[in-house]
Amino acid sequence: MTLQHLSPRVIGSVLGILMMAGAAVAPHRLETERFADAATTVKRIPLPPTDPSVPKKDVSASTAIPESARATMRAQAPMLEAVAAIQELAMAKGHAGFAGTSLKGDGLVLYWKGAVPTEISAALAGYRMQFAIELKDAPYSAAELAAEAQRMSKLSGVTGAGALSDFSGLWVGVDSADLARFGPTIQAESSMKLVPRVQAAVAPAAWRWDDTDPFWGGSVVEHRSGIWPFFSYSYCTTGFAARRNSDNVEALTLSNHCGANADWHTPNSGLPLGNTNSGVPGADSNYISGQDYGASVYVGPYTSGSGVTINGYVLPSEGTLVCYEGGFSGASCNSYITDTLVYIDGIGGPGFWSEDAGHVAAAGEGDSGGPVLAGSTGSGLNGIGVITAIDTGTAATCQGLGDRQCAWHVFSINLIAALVQQNLTLQTVP
Repeated sequence: MTLQHLSPRVIGSVLGILMMAGAAVAPHRLETERFADAATTVKRIPLPPTDPSVPKKDVSASTAIPESARATMRAQAPMLEAVAAIQELAMAKGHAGFAGTSLKGDGLVLYWKGAVPTEISAALAGYRMQFAIELKDAPYSAAELAAEAQRMSKLSGVTGAGALSDFSGLWVGVDSADLARFGPTIQAESSMKLVPRVQAAVAPAAWRWDDTDPFWGGSVVEHRSGIWPFFSYSYCTTGFAARRNSDNVEALTLSNHCGANADWHTPNSGLPLGNTNSGVPGADSNYISGQDYGASVYVGPYTSGSGVTINGYVLPSEGTLVCYEGGFSGASCNSYITDTLVYIDGIGGPGFWSEDAGHVAAAGEGDSGGPVLAGSTGSGLNGIGVITAIDTGTAATCQGLGDRQCAWHVFSINLIAALVQQNLTLQTVP
């Protein structure tokens, strides 16, 4: 498999669990230089024309996401929001047993290490009035799995690591050439159960077109470098509006491999969106600041002017249906999360893998930084991740703009990780 990049207290508490988690797919080691190369094209791409008949900045978006996907997301939303609430309650009460969750049909499976505390049992009893909950024992907590996944991902010959689907240990990614040599002996590297997987190289999926103030997530941004007439251009997709906790300054998330310490504009009109800072390479996270940003994201095709509001964030659970909203590909709403608590060599984490159910391309070059959405019980949708990398071993014909590399197996950084590591709070609309 080849991978290519493409209250604040409560958020911080949840991250205490998540930042130590990792899930698995087998990617190749990619150097930072390759990420930078993949994020930049030496020729300016042709831009789609502005269509005056297309409504702009419209958050009704009643048809932008397929109704079949909306139905599934509505059904999953109460369970996803319950998971977030349970984790926050566990952290607030000092309980460290939470291991992970998965969505199975119309029910939730909760994995917990040790005895389930009274407060958690009481909360589960309330949620069981809404949907089925199965409780399973786990030998390790999410924090323990995450810490070990992060450590393992940095070992020589290891390309990544993450939690097994039953949270009984870790899968560990190795290159196909190393599997025969390293796979049989890898268990000696940890006291946890380890399952080797082939995971090849990771590369950035670096790269809707004419946004206006307040700028939304899911729109294409451009950075120009060099001296006229020898300019080169970098393109990526914005993620989610946020605010800095230190001074309440507005921000708009972006992948760090798109370009740190750079100025960004809209491709068509050239409106300034702001500047990135030095970023957080270990979580491939950065943000743009300097303008006004709205708590909505574009949804629908890559030429869309429609969007949805962001009601909050949820945490990834196996089986969750997600929508990818890359600016180059447009909406792709048929992917299900397969791995959580994932760390990838050369990219970091924590993040999650998903697969398109029909093996149709879900994301590709130019979609990096874009929003990954999940269901909400509110009027819009919840954020769950940031498009980060694609597995080029699952290449498929691109949706939206062609002449790019796209895939149906996609890696995303957890949204909460991107926010907390940069001391940001998500902007939301109730």
